[in-house]
Amino acid sequence: MPPPKDDTLSVTLSPQGRDAAAIWLAHTGPGMSKAQLDKLFDWVDASRDEEVCAEYGQSLGLLIAKDWVEKQNATLEVYSEQGRETQLKVVFPLAPDVAFL
Repeated sequence: MPPPKDDTLSVTLSPQGRDAAAIWLAHTGPGMSKAQLDKLFDWVDASRDEEVCAEYGQSLGLLIAKDWVEKQNATLEVYSEQGRETQLKVVFPLAPDVAFL
C-alpha cells in the first residue's frame, strides 16, 4: 500500500563501521505513540487502531519483515513519535570479504 499523497518515504544506505551496512527508511506519516511502538512486533497484540489501519494497514508486513531480517542475522529498529516521522533502521552484517572503504 503506497503512503498517502502528502506523505514521503525516503531510503538511505550508510556504513556501520567496516563490517555492517544500515538501510534507513523514513516516513513522514502520523508517527506512532509509545504504546503502539511497544506492541508493534507483538503478533498477538499488534496495534489495531481502526483509523491507522484503514489508511496504513495492520503492520503485518512489518512483522514479517522483522522475522525475515532476524533470520539474516540482521537487526530492525523503529524510532517514532506520535505526529512525527517514523524511521526504521535495518543493519545487515557484511560478508567477510566485503567492507566499506
